[in-house]
Amino acid sequence: MGKPAARLGDTTAHGGSIIAGAPTVLIGGMPAARMNDMHVCPMLNPGTPPPPHIGQQIILGCPTVMICGQMAARMGDMVMCSGPPDSIVAGCPTVLIGEGGGGGAGAGPGGAAASAAMAGGGTSGQSEGHYLDVKFVDKAGKPIKGVKFLITTPDGDKSEGILSGQIKKTGIKQGSYEIAIKAIASAQWSVADAKVGDKVKLLVETSGIDSGTPATLQIFVRDGGDKLLKVIETKVDNDKIEEEWVFKVDEEYLKLQDARERAGGYSSQAFYFTVKAGDVAGRSGMLQIKDWVEFTLKDKDGNPLANKEYRAILSTGEVRKGKLDGNGHDRLDKVPPGKIKIVYDIRK
Repeated sequence: MGKPAARLGDTTAHGGSIIAGAPTVLIGGMPAARMNDMHVCPMLNPGTPPPPHIGQQIILGCPTVMICGQMAARMGDMVMCSGPPDSIVAGCPTVLIGEGGGGGAGAGPGGAAASAAMAGGGTSGQSEGHYLDVKFVDKAGKPIKGVKFLITTPDGDKSEGILSGQIKKTGIKQGSYEIAIKAIASAQWSVADAKVGDKVKLLVETSGIDSGTPATLQIFVRDGGDKLLKVIETKVDNDKIEEEWVFKVDEEYLKLQDARERAGGYSSQAFYFTVKAGDVAGRSGMLQIKDWVEFTLKDKDGNPLANKEYRAILSTGEVRKGKLDGNGHDRLDKVPPGKIKIVYDIRK
């Protein structure tokens, strides 16, 4: 059995909703949602004032079902959010898409805690009178939603589903039930700020994912749009994934900046990565990268422009004023990576 098809207006684990869909494909009377369709998120992060989450596109879908050229989105598929990982938690119950079971998403920040209760008055082996009541909360005590779980019964039977904060089952057999959560518990950079050429680590914590499970890390630059910079193939190792990355300003990156400049406006780069291991996924926060530049200006005869005043126009639109030394040389620190325009008055 597949997963309920997601549609325009269906909700996410953070309380948001999908705001786009295929206008020519209706499921239950609503446009079908696809990978890359957008959603909104009403949640706020702690802070003064509290910064809002920013809902973004759906980043997972069914690879075997295409709608208008995009993968069909389903309940449980991951959506991108600037806060903790988020996922689709509602869909059309009468239209199922793709492989069986449920999709996955990150657990809330800091992992999860679970409490279970079994009670009953029947004899051993009888199903009447026994129930399972399990609540899943994060460290803040808030219910965990949108995360895939797997229940193993005393007989070894397995069933899957998507958490809505609590699992309740009645009329079950007496015995020990094992509940495993499959999730990306956290995905983060080793630092919040770095320089061009620095080694930074991509750190991921997982839950319920077997060691050796293949995982894919994708590094993006956000600069007006989201552009893929690098793909790293790796594996889960004891509930962790750790890889290193060095950002360099190369020809490919400069081409991205040129395209951004042609589109108009200024550049404001930030970097993030997504992680997918098995059928669960997550996304990191933003990494800021700064650079430095040294330059020497000379006239047409090769003589240094000593003590010349200039303006440096950065890719962000910021303008810095400076003055060359006696050798026509200067240095700028903490500038965004990429191209810089140096402007000076030849009449002075």
